[in-house]
Amino acid sequence: MKHTIGRLLLFVASALFLAGAFLHAEELTWDNDFSRGLRGWMLGGNAKLKREGAVMYIRLEGPADNGIADCRSPELTLDGAEHEYELSCTYRTDVEQSQLHSGAWSIFSKLDGDKKLVGDWTGLTLGQSAGWTTAKTTVKIPAGTKTFQAGIRVQGRPGKTLDVRTVFLRSIR
Repeated sequence: MKHTIGRLLLFVASALFLAGAFLHAEELTWDNDFSRGLRGWMLGGNAKLKREGAVMYIRLEGPADNGIADCRSPELTLDGAEHEYELSCTYRTDVEQSQLHSGAWSIFSKLDGDKKLVGDWTGLTLGQSAGWTTAKTTVKIPAGTKTFQAGIRVQGRPGKTLDVRTVFLRSIR
């Protein structure tokens, strides 16, 4: 009898754990640990996948012409309703000052069915950090948005680098 109850409790605990993991996984839209490769991310100019021991990451190097080094996420197709996501990025960078459209940052592209911008350009600026650090933000998707895409950029900083190890996007509502 004790063995049966013990097995039943073990089965119930395992089922609850797996159900919790499954529900949490459904909330994650992007689960990009680049140690598992690019997984749909597209490398643009001056971006490459690098390895440091067991850790793989994307390195963006600011081009000499003051242009943009970038990497783009997979495109997320939406239903046009309002949505809210939490985006987190684990990175390190030698870029001293960043802001939207300049420095080390992540740009958010929210487009309607005609591929026109919905709302304003937004993003997540990344502060200088010699070691791996994580930055988070809430991404509000306005009504009318049909696609969402994030880009990681070094913009207007020749010779500066941004290394990105993970990017996670989790649905809040």
